[in-house]
Amino acid sequence: MILGFLLYIFENTLPIHEYTKGVYSTHILPVFLVLGVLYRPHSINEPWYHYDLSDVNKVEISKDNFEIAFYTSRFYLKEKASIENLSIELDANKIIVTAFIKKNTGLGFADLLNKSRVDYLVELLREGKHEEYTIEALAKMSGFGSRQTMYKAFAKFRNQSPTDFTDSLKH
Repeated sequence: MILGFLLYIFENTLPIHEYTKGVYSTHILPVFLVLGVLYRPHSINEPWYHYDLSDVNKVEISKDNFEIAFYTSRFYLKEKASIENLSIELDANKIIVTAFIKKNTGLGFADLLNKSRVDYLVELLREGKHEEYTIEALAKMSGFGSRQTMYKAFAKFRNQSPTDFTDSLKH
């Protein structure tokens, strides 16, 4: 394939093209290209990344350590809560932490984070904090970046809006 490319360059840059009349670029180059594709090295077909999840069960994250790092320290309330930061706190690879969360909770990291934040928000609402603070302030206190994100998560995990939830507390 490289040879074909070089011949193409020579034909178009050197005065050879006057003698070949462009035969190389119309007849020979396509043959070289087809041969280059058919006989390419097998390494080209290999993916450049490889995640080996077979080690997930070998490297254990204890449930106690996870509960302390995520629930007890209220990791989910942090503004910069991410799988990378949680992995650092657990001293484990983020792929292993993600697999651990999925295996033990049935949720992905983002869903676990949002569910925990919604649960915390429900605690605040049950304590009557909605009478002291705005919904935006409660969303920030619960770790959400915005009111809209909080509303989406609340609807996903509670099947109602925070306003409907607070109305149901009054009755």
